[in-house]
Amino acid sequence: MPIRNDERLLVEAVVDYAERRGLALTRLSHDWILVLEAEDRRHVVFGYDVGLNGAGCLRVANDKAASFEVLRAAGVTMIEHRLFLEPIMHRFTGQPGNWQALLKTFADFGGDVVVKANEGTSGNDVHRVDSVAELERVVHMLLQGCRSIALSPFVEIAAEQRFVILDGEIVLAYDKTRPAVVGDGERTLRQLAAAVMTPEMAEAFGEWLAARTPRELDRAPDRGEIVTVGWRHNLGHGARPKELESSHPTVAANGEIALRAAEAVGLRFGSVDIAEAVDGVPAVMEINAGVMLEHFARAGAERRARAVEIYQAALARAFDA
Repeated sequence: MPIRNDERLLVEAVVDYAERRGLALTRLSHDWILVLEAEDRRHVVFGYDVGLNGAGCLRVANDKAASFEVLRAAGVTMIEHRLFLEPIMHRFTGQPGNWQALLKTFADFGGDVVVKANEGTSGNDVHRVDSVAELERVVHMLLQGCRSIALSPFVEIAAEQRFVILDGEIVLAYDKTRPAVVGDGERTLRQLAAAVMTPEMAEAFGEWLAARTPRELDRAPDRGEIVTVGWRHNLGHGARPKELESSHPTVAANGEIALRAAEAVGLRFGSVDIAEAVDGVPAVMEINAGVMLEHFARAGAERRARAVEIYQAALARAFDA
């Protein structure tokens, strides 16, 4: 179920912060805009942006192709994202059109690509494409609703971590674990999926089931066999966060990449996703200048309190600056 604006954890954190500090709080646009005021200052929180990041950082982080270009220039490895504009925008670039460049990119990436809205979030408008006909269909569909799209090679990802960063320090790190079913030697894949699927997982399971053949769905996995659902690690599509301790080897190795990425784009408060390919080196998947902690906080009161604490630490630095 979608989260209403007034139900967001960030709103809870801001309201509590204002009450404890004795600040005036004005709630606008269904709590999407929150204005904090003291005698000598005024501060605006917009959406999931607490106001620490500069305008340039916000634009780059929200643009997947721009993130790739900036990180490449800084020597930070990121999964390549190539930009394609809505045709009317070509008057600013001098390009003759998209189709030939799309076909070249499709070939360069081995005929197996991910096509996505260049400025999309939460894993929405993301499609895996492995044929020219499907490429044409998906590109046409996406460019009806957005100014630009990005193509990246499909990468078989073994693990993906998210690092939440505040002023050069990792304040939270967690694995994003895809949903899976475990065979019992008796029930079919179809039956196993039905038994564990929750409303939150319905979209991810639905896409995955639709892509399976009847023969695959009627197979009964062996006892203990783990069958991973889908290929995306997005929390909004069924993946679950598993917190990583600061001593975990992944935090030291991949966290360093995340910190370099944050520094390259000027990110003070945000998150960086690091993908570990099955047969490759870790690379940045994306940068987020807005921090959404709802999925992380759902595991219990302790996590919820931790998320509120992270928001308020960032908010204090923004408001007191």
